[in-house]
Amino acid sequence: QKQALRVLFLSSDTGGGHRASAEALANQFMIHFPGSTYDLLDVWTEDGVWPLNNLVRSYKHLSAHPAQWRILYHLTNTSSLESLADWYGSTMCENKIRERIESYDPDVIVSVHPSMQHTPLKSVQTLSESKGKHIPFFTVVTDLGSAHAMWFQKDVEKVYLAS
Repeated sequence: QKQALRVLFLSSDTGGGHRASAEALANQFMIHFPGSTYDLLDVWTEDGVWPLNNLVRSYKHLSAHPAQWRILYHLTNTSSLESLADWYGSTMCENKIRERIESYDPDVIVSVHPSMQHTPLKSVQTLSESKGKHIPFFTVVTDLGSAHAMWFQKDVEKVYLAS
């Protein structure tokens, strides 16, 4: 008998695909690990600072203005801007995000959103060290077509990418 797990999904309501993917994965966890429970957390809406805490609202605006979306996507899909965003998110929000994640006491974390990678991963690594318990962090890329650079962090357990 496999042990039930507390699964924490990291996502944001920036399009229906991220949440739908988390729900589908949650159903599989419950089938393969009976008794498992899950929660869905948007770390930026809960504990982010500007402009990160405006992600959902910004997405709604940008999805109605495709030219602006395209410009922002290409500007941020570079290693230098990704590094800047990672530094900003970690510097301004990591402590609060770590406390929020700790409050869920997860056995495993699955990120289904590109912005929920670097800072939450750093938080989970710190929690794992302080608790003496490894908390696996997985990434499931839910974007179709090309994937933004923010999806890929070298220290996650595994990255799952549809082929």
